[in-house]
Amino acid sequence: MGDADALIRPGRPADLAWIPALLAQSAGAAQWVPGAESFLVAEPQSGILVWRETGAGEFEILNLAVEPAARRRGLAVALVQAACRSGRWFLEVRESNSAARALYAKCGFREAGLRRGYYTGPVENAIVLLWEPC
Repeated sequence: MGDADALIRPGRPADLAWIPALLAQSAGAAQWVPGAESFLVAEPQSGILVWRETGAGEFEILNLAVEPAARRRGLAVALVQAACRSGRWFLEVRESNSAARALYAKCGFREAGLRRGYYTGPVENAIVLLWEPC
């Protein structure tokens, strides 16, 4: 499946049943506990992008996960592109996570800051990334 074949849709309460299994397969993804955030789903139950509005047209990506069998097919890019259509989008990524940094760069994000010691287990800096429409 390429990104052109992916169905990206808003998440629904019924999706919350399969998301923990997806996150368990995604060691690099944050272990999201559903709250008031919004999320997108890539069908068939193969990926999620979790985000929240922080105010004044700004949004934060909290989590992105794709099941291992569906990786390297453009699904993560499709999820990010479906979310980031307008406004300003931020996220943090581990400094050592070169794969995620490359993915977000491909989607038009740029480095906007550094948060020293942001992550624990192990302690690591976070790179703050920003996407703004052209």
